[in-house]
Amino acid sequence: MQKSVKYIYGSLLLLTTPGLALAQNGKISEAMIKGIEESKIALGTTSVDVAVGGILRTFLVLLGVVFLATTFYGGWVWMTAWGNEERVQKGKDIVRAGFLGLFVVAASYSISILLTQNFSAGFIQ
Repeated sequence: MQKSVKYIYGSLLLLTTPGLALAQNGKISEAMIKGIEESKIALGTTSVDVAVGGILRTFLVLLGVVFLATTFYGGWVWMTAWGNEERVQKGKDIVRAGFLGLFVVAASYSISILLTQNFSAGFIQ
C-alpha cells in the first residue's frame, strides 16, 4: 500500500509541475484573457445554488475517480495473488469496497442533480 501511495503522489506532482512552471512570470497573457472572455465565465453573476451544485458535482466526480481507481487496484491485488488466499481475500475486499464506494457516489450524484434542478427551477421554496 505504501508503494501505491508514493506512485499516486508522484503522479500528482508530475501533473501539477507544468502549471507551477507556467506561473513563474506572474503575468496573464492576452491569449488567456481572450480565452476567459470567450468562454463567457461570469464570475459573481451565477446564483448560489448553481455554484454549489457545480462544486458538489465536481467533488463527486473526483470521488468517483478515486473509487474507480480503488476498484482497479483491488483487481490488480486479486489477479496477482498467485493463489495466496490472504491476498485473494484482500483483493476481493478492496474490490467490494470500491464498488460500494462507486454506488454511494453515483447515488449522491443523482441526488445532487435532483436537488440542484429543483432549486434552480424554484420547485422547492
